Amino acid sequence: MSYDKAYSRVKGFFGNEPNEILKQYYAEMDIGRPVLDIGAGQGRNSLFLARRGYTVDAIDPSRVAMETVANIAQEENLPVGVCQCGFETFVPQTDFYAVADRTPRL
Repeated sequence: MSYDKAYSRVKGFFGNEPNEILKQYYAEMDIGRPVLDIGAGQGRNSLFLARRGYTVDAIDPSRVAMETVANIAQEENLPVGVCQCGFETFVPQTDFYAVADRTPRL
């Protein structure tokens, strides 16, 4: 099953809450530096951080996922940039990130 199909059928395919470890430790990250969310999926971690003032670059090869994240970020005026791509083809707009989150995939 492709992630585009899964994300089209199920809102919050991997859940709607951010990773527990992120919820515990996000405040220790440098809010002045952007965060890279690799394999962002439908944005549960990216949106969580953006709602708390972090600038986030979310990357995922799924078109449906990145459209979902972009739409929510636009509706809520959140600082989230999206890139429909894999990590190996991503070209960052910055030389540094506070954190690069790589969420394990199925």
